[in-house]
Amino acid sequence: MTERRFPSSIEAKLGATVKGAYDYWLLCRPAPDLLPGRQHIDPVEIPRLLANIWLIDVEGPPRQYRYRLVGTAIVAAMRGDCTGKTLQELMEGDTLAVVLETMDRIAATGEPDRRTGPPFVETEKRIDRVERIYLPLASDGKTVDMMLGCAQYESQF
Repeated sequence: MTERRFPSSIEAKLGATVKGAYDYWLLCRPAPDLLPGRQHIDPVEIPRLLANIWLIDVEGPPRQYRYRLVGTAIVAAMRGDCTGKTLQELMEGDTLAVVLETMDRIAATGEPDRRTGPPFVETEKRIDRVERIYLPLASDGKTVDMMLGCAQYESQF
């Protein structure tokens, strides 16, 4: 297994909040070639990130993704709390297809993913840009069974 991380060109572009989550994920790995699991994540160690993170369970087969925990900044930005809901309950059409493709790729490869741009879903307040990362978690170090996400929102207002 190889060391899974973003290329240095991507690492250099990460916003402060997202970089904090990414750096913590790297620090939590039990070995450079293993993924951290939920058991390695301690919320007490990342208090300033908690509002901007979420945990998603990887379930199945068939594979589906369910929000286990959603930070308060995400709840405030979106149309409410999506804790306990699956992606299929929250999205549809092309948006759902793109997100599922991304999640399936992360689950299969164990590679982290980053996206910047407008939000995929309608938000309660004006958000012009979101930067988000998905960081795979694996209780056995190899098989992705959860994902840690982090989002940073920007508005012109």
